[in-house]
Amino acid sequence: MERSLSLGTVVRGTYSLSALEAPGGLATLAFSEQARYTERSILLTRFLRWLKTTWLGFSLEGRKPVGDSETLSRFLTVKNWVDWNNNRVREQAFLPRRNFPVSVYRRLAQPESRLWSIGYVIASGTKAGILYGRADISASHVHTESLEFKQGWLPSFHVDIAGWPLDKGAWKVKALALAQKATPIPTPTKLPF
Repeated sequence: MERSLSLGTVVRGTYSLSALEAPGGLATLAFSEQARYTERSILLTRFLRWLKTTWLGFSLEGRKPVGDSETLSRFLTVKNWVDWNNNRVREQAFLPRRNFPVSVYRRLAQPESRLWSIGYVIASGTKAGILYGRADISASHVHTESLEFKQGWLPSFHVDIAGWPLDKGAWKVKALALAQKATPIPTPTKLPF
């Protein structure tokens, strides 16, 4: 829609001259237009990231319950989640945040390139935008800690580790046990896709 300047009141895409002549009027108008554009582009980027993650992670195999012999991958999107000097995963990687469960991806029979593609898409949505690697863990280790898996409404490779106790102190104990059993895998130097 084309915006025009006219005398009078603000009417559907038309700005009043008095509003523009007010202190900071034109600057405020330009700023609010830029803010709306930025907000729309952020929302579009988030939607496209969600769509790509859904497309990459979609599989009818996701309808099956998680078996004890399955390998699960936790993408390491925070630098402090892994200690490469000692080749170990830190407990923060498996510690649930307040309203966000611990998200993992099922390996099943998908190729490495697809798994890393999902990881890169997930990392692109973080503050740093960097994928530091992944932590692989067996589903049996999660069940050993009396935790369970919760699948989303879409059949996909994605599951959440659920069943955390109410006591936050117990969260750390369980997260530490999972981290000790996890194997860190560094991000490939050559992109797999």
